[in-house]
Amino acid sequence: MNPTPEQKRPADAGNGGASGAAAGAGVARAGSDGTAGSTARESRRPVQQPGSVALVGAGPGVVGLLTLRAADLLAHADFVVAEPGLAARLRDRIRSDAELADPATLTGDARAIVKAAKGGRRVVLLYAGDPFLVRPAAEALHGPGDDQGGSPDETASPGAAVPSGAEVAVACAKAGIRFEVVPGIPPATAIPLYAGIPLGSEISGDIRIVHAAEVSRISPGPGSVVVLDAETGPADIAKMLAGAGWAEETPFAVTWNGTTTRQRTVASTLGGVAADLKAAGVSLLTTDGPAVAVVGPPAAATAELSWFETRPLFGWRVLVPRTKEQAGALSDRLRAHGAVPEEVPTITVEPPRTPQQMERAVKGLVTGRYQWIAFTSVNAVRAVREKFEEYGLDARAFAGIKVAAVGEQTAAALTAFGVRPDLVPSGEQSSAGLLEEWPAYDPVFDPIDRVFLPRADIATETLAAGLVELGWETDERGWDCAIERAVAERDRGWVAQERIAVRREIFPVCTDAGVEMRDMLVDFAPYLFR
Repeated sequence: MNPTPEQKRPADAGNGGASGAAAGAGVARAGSDGTAGSTARESRRPVQQPGSVALVGAGPGVVGLLTLRAADLLAHADFVVAEPGLAARLRDRIRSDAELADPATLTGDARAIVKAAKGGRRVVLLYAGDPFLVRPAAEALHGPGDDQGGSPDETASPGAAVPSGAEVAVACAKAGIRFEVVPGIPPATAIPLYAGIPLGSEISGDIRIVHAAEVSRISPGPGSVVVLDAETGPADIAKMLAGAGWAEETPFAVTWNGTTTRQRTVASTLGGVAADLKAAGVSLLTTDGPAVAVVGPPAAATAELSWFETRPLFGWRVLVPRTKEQAGALSDRLRAHGAVPEEVPTITVEPPRTPQQMERAVKGLVTGRYQWIAFTSVNAVRAVREKFEEYGLDARAFAGIKVAAVGEQTAAALTAFGVRPDLVPSGEQSSAGLLEEWPAYDPVFDPIDRVFLPRADIATETLAAGLVELGWETDERGWDCAIERAVAERDRGWVAQERIAVRREIFPVCTDAGVEMRDMLVDFAPYLFR
């Protein structure tokens, strides 16, 4: 008699040894009543891996202050719960296939989070600041004492629907879900530091951290008070503190959007803050974003110790006419000097109208028609690489051809393709810099006098003309480019795209100017706006 599928399965499973024998016995007993066999089959189903929950503090706002542990958890999370603005800032740190959830779409408690973890998912719940320094949802929505008629002005900042870290931790413990808490840099300490306010120094004493709704109950004392949610009304906070007995000459500083390039600090006193805010053009209508206030002697030090808002390009918005992939290093350097880079792809690469030209050029590379090939942009490398891959070719097709790159970024793109360039200008990284180091054609040592220039149809003639003067014959084949005009419509003060496209190389030159950068960029004011 042929064995049944149930009788075959233990041997096919390859369990072997005692476990295999036990499995076989269980299946054999299924022939008598069928019940034991069902149990054996269920026992062989894959065991679902348990999920986990991580309560992660994202810090005060800037991505650079995210902890290494937080970054690692985000990179491996299956399900991330975060307020939309926070999720947008950290999107590059989150796994591309992870599910993102806005806490406003959840129930406001921990049930959805526990359910996801029970389903075997790795859940990360992001908090601005620190997970355990967030008020419970009910208190955040209504303010302490609201049931006794609290003021409607005593509301929290957006994101109050996020269940508190303690609430989620208790729910996970009750459900038997493994969880961990990753501290974040609290805004209460980080933002004053970015404003140049030395909390806990010898000029201070105790540090009290309160929410704006609680300031009327804070009695005067030594040290300093950090007030969270101060964006609800700094002048009103000052009045409540004065009403609680604080002297009007007590130093008082308010910082909006701390640690970001939108940070702004106004330093004053409790008695003079209303007038100083008006003089600075600050009001609830003109200023948005979360704010932190500091009351006490350390607040007076911001005028002398401010280091972040005094960077040479702080607050400048700089148009970077490149794609996000190409603008990374430049944008990082601009941010280091306090600028806000606006990355806009001002040129789009399109397939050539006559693809046969590029096809003939690729054939010429393979058959030895050229002595040199010169790449003048990352786009040029990408276009040639795509054409090579279309024909099943790789970097080996460059054997016997000398390769030049206009700069380090282009050279890096070639290296990623598997090609090490023979010539990269050591000085100015431009067509002019490349020409300064390009050897003249020598009929004795150069068997071929042709140079292939893969380039866009809007590229300048500088390199081709210079090579001709050096005795080389150039063959220019490439792709079509479209000038994007949307940039002129996005924001007031942006110049027409045609002008930016012509001058797009000014930004790398200027960013090497160090602390004098702002003075030099004044000459390029049409390309910058506040």
